[in-house]
Amino acid sequence: MERVIAEDGRKAWAVAIRFSAVGFELVLGVGLGYWLGSWLDARYESYPTLTLLCLLLGAAVGFAGLARVVRQYQRELERQEEEEKTEESDD
Repeated sequence: MERVIAEDGRKAWAVAIRFSAVGFELVLGVGLGYWLGSWLDARYESYPTLTLLCLLLGAAVGFAGLARVVRQYQRELERQEEEEKTEESDD
């Protein structure tokens, strides 16, 4: 992990932006789910059923995005570890 962050300043910023985008995606998913559910509940007079359903759906979408980014980051770290092992074995 040190190499990902310490490689250069731009790499550290790229990681920070990637994870802040995940937070934004999570908040946006929950917020839009709540808004859509509230609107549907008002339209069909079914409060709070659709609000809760859409809220949970929005949270699920947000957490799926989080899992996707964590998997990508983990693959990148594993690839860098393999490169380091290859460089060490070449020495």
